Amino acid sequence: MQAMKPNLILAWALSAAACSGADPDPGVADLGPRDSGADAGLNAADGGGEPDGGGPVDTGIVGAPFDLTGAWTSRIVNSQCFDGTLGKDTVQVTTVSLIGVTQNGTSADTTTTVCEVLLTPYRGNLTTYPPAAVAAVVIPPQTSALSGTTIGATYVPQRRVSLLGWSTTNDPATDVVPTQDTDPRVFDADNDGNPGVTFLVDGTISGEVYIANRNIVDISAVVLSNDRIEGSSRTVQEQKVLDADPALLRFNSLSAAPNPHGPSSSFTMVRLPGGVTDCAGILAMKDALLGPAPAVTPCP
Repeated sequence: MQAMKPNLILAWALSAAACSGADPDPGVADLGPRDSGADAGLNAADGGGEPDGGGPVDTGIVGAPFDLTGAWTSRIVNSQCFDGTLGKDTVQVTTVSLIGVTQNGTSADTTTTVCEVLLTPYRGNLTTYPPAAVAAVVIPPQTSALSGTTIGATYVPQRRVSLLGWSTTNDPATDVVPTQDTDPRVFDADNDGNPGVTFLVDGTISGEVYIANRNIVDISAVVLSNDRIEGSSRTVQEQKVLDADPALLRFNSLSAAPNPHGPSSSFTMVRLPGGVTDCAGILAMKDALLGPAPAVTPCP
């Protein structure tokens, strides 16, 4: 094995479904020009518009009624500012999910199945979610509040708290995240014989880390049409490494904070076309379905 620096920082500290920094205030980033209800970037004259990230979006006539009930896919892009021994870098975490929606007036009940979690490298060090780790991300059912039932209404899901690799009978948003694999709350969520959930690390030091994680996700968005919702996301994460192979990975640390440029962290939700019913179908055509993500402004 080649010589390794004890203080090397690796990207495994970024976490689950939509990993993020340690900002104690999980508020929602500024929606920019879409954060004003009926004036949220919609063109009532021609029904068209341009998202921050490029190509055309499917927008409807402001004031036209919508019904969100059906099958959808969502993409949460979470932009983080990493700072460690290797230097500073901007890391994007992109989570694509299958969403089931049942609208009841000004509320929408949703179920979520995570299909994919992808991270960009931190200074050349890449963290990967194996399929078993993705499957271990369990999102509780949610209710989203709508400000109305016509296009231009705001869409705000309740704050989402999800645990990975551990469970608790106390408040999941405030209970202390386990730090030891002997903690009775820890379980082998991905069924690979290791505590918590296993992430793969490929870089200056490569190996596996076994983690317990909590994510708190806030989303604020606008209904652009009967088939598309867009807005901002904010994820606050706390993660503990329970064990690692090689063991050196357990003792590495890294500071991370949400990118202060709010539009870099985005939320997109699109109704699925007929015939697409599962994650395999979504991932096969995710670029065509979701379009480009808003442009990312690098961290300062």
